Amino acid sequence: MRKLLQRLVLSAPVDGLLRRVRRRSPVILMYHGFCARGEAAGRLPASAFEAQADYLRRRHAVVPLARLLDALAGGEPLPDNAVVITIDDGYRSVYEAAYPILKRAGLPASLFLVTGFLDRAEPLWTDRVTHAMGGDPDEPRVRAAMKALQEAERLAALERLEKERGRALSLGAGCPDEYRPLEWPQVREMAASGLISIGSHTDTHPILTRCAPQDARRELADSKRILEERLQAPCDLFCYPNGWHGDFDESTRTLLKELGYRCGITTVPGFTREGDDPYALKRFGTDDEGALDDFRRTFSLGRSWGRRMRAAMR
Repeated sequence: MRKLLQRLVLSAPVDGLLRRVRRRSPVILMYHGFCARGEAAGRLPASAFEAQADYLRRRHAVVPLARLLDALAGGEPLPDNAVVITIDDGYRSVYEAAYPILKRAGLPASLFLVTGFLDRAEPLWTDRVTHAMGGDPDEPRVRAAMKALQEAERLAALERLEKERGRALSLGAGCPDEYRPLEWPQVREMAASGLISIGSHTDTHPILTRCAPQDARRELADSKRILEERLQAPCDLFCYPNGWHGDFDESTRTLLKELGYRCGITTVPGFTREGDDPYALKRFGTDDEGALDDFRRTFSLGRSWGRRMRAAMR
């Protein structure tokens, strides 16, 4: 029964109708890392991203994030089937694999950087877990358990894990390509192109609601300051690390407003609609959707309805 309902919702006639129904509800897409050649765990192949970019260029109106924010604030309405591309963290593969494709297609995107990752070569804690686990199938459980910890507890647990496993990640010589950060000249080149807008993803990638209030403020303020100093341009875009329900709250919204940010982008899946809170904007993930048919379903109400059906039937 469940599979029958899923096939019905995603069938061509129903899918087409649902696409038309939601054509005025913009979609924010979320990417992370890429791989220029072959495949790498957790990284989208450049060939798959190129196919997605071509599909977006032909079938959708890709707009800068700032234009979406202007529309939400009562400015000029967006075109039908509007899409915003966002890329998190700041891996070097963005410059090597994704940026050339975006440039050829003329598609704008917003890149959210973890400043400590670039500025001080501090590995992301999520990558430290992956590296320490070394392919252990228990990694998802370990990662989920660490996400639930307060920031200080998580860092201590991570250090214990690396010591127990004898595998600590360094971004120096010999670092695997998938963990390498962007370099600032690469960021400046992308920003100067006019296609790529740069936003903050905090300084060290913590879950803000697991931080002490003064630490959360420092994460937001320091990352903004570093980006503005490095790029000599204002920074008013923000994306929450992890970004799920409970990873942001009224206090984080207040901090963002006080510090001059215009938005807070989450990882909660959903379409954008008139009246949405700009500090709790939803996105659809794409990292596991190399197949173009799967990617296409992102833009149909059938995708979100299908998820609700699966959840209700568990």
